[in-house]
Amino acid sequence: MMKRGKNIVMAVLAVALTAVLVYGFAGPQGFIRLSQMVHRRNDLRTRVQDLERTNAVIAREIDLLRSDEGTIEDLARTRLGMVRSGEIVYIFPEKGEDAGK
Repeated sequence: MMKRGKNIVMAVLAVALTAVLVYGFAGPQGFIRLSQMVHRRNDLRTRVQDLERTNAVIAREIDLLRSDEGTIEDLARTRLGMVRSGEIVYIFPEKGEDAGK
């Protein structure tokens, strides 16, 4: 009789231990969730570093626009197609375009 009681207690303990291990591994705060959170944190750190580099480039451009007239002129010429008074602009056809049109 005593042996049967021990077996029942051991079975209950085994089931309880299994439940605790499964919950600890796959539960809301378990190992799987922790692994996902670590991966997400690493992705966010990489994104922050990329954004910091982008911000540094933009800050440098802002400084140049505020202090360097050559930068402003280059942007006006390349992005806006502006020319100085009295300049003559020659536009050549791109390679592959018909020159006879």
